[in-house]
Amino acid sequence: MEERSGVFRGLVNQNGRVINELLNYLRPQPENDKYPIPTLLLKKTNRNTESSEKNRLISAFDFLLHNSTPNIRRLGRDLAIYAYYSTYNTNKHNTFFDIVPMYYRRQYDQALAKGVEEQNSIGSIFMLDAAGNKVSIAEQTAKEMIDMIGTNFYDNDNIVPLYEIDKNNRKI
Repeated sequence: MEERSGVFRGLVNQNGRVINELLNYLRPQPENDKYPIPTLLLKKTNRNTESSEKNRLISAFDFLLHNSTPNIRRLGRDLAIYAYYSTYNTNKHNTFFDIVPMYYRRQYDQALAKGVEEQNSIGSIFMLDAAGNKVSIAEQTAKEMIDMIGTNFYDNDNIVPLYEIDKNNRKI
């Protein structure tokens, strides 16, 4: 078996206990009746977290994003992406995008600004609907757009991943 000492340096102690403050702050919540999909909860709501603790959490996040181990950097990046897409800057109990380091958050802000600037050019982008008609994506709702993307890119697993439903565990 390959030697794995040092792979989790800074995340766990010698006994295997998690010591990274950010990872201790996040609480994975599996799917249940209250949460129909797995989610991340917080040890304390973002409203109850003091600024000194937030600064330590930002530092712990930064440790993940700049770690010398690629898998740990990816974990940091994945947590930032999850924070962005799950809650962004909303004022919910499980929001933690505010503890993503500012230099990393700036990338998302710049992407949003660029999207707003290019808003007028989106009307010139067309896709085919289910009937094969050319439709401007600017005129579509999010559900219609998702359906069109699925229709146009059904054979590209990077865009529309293969998905199978387990008929034995299916909820009705």
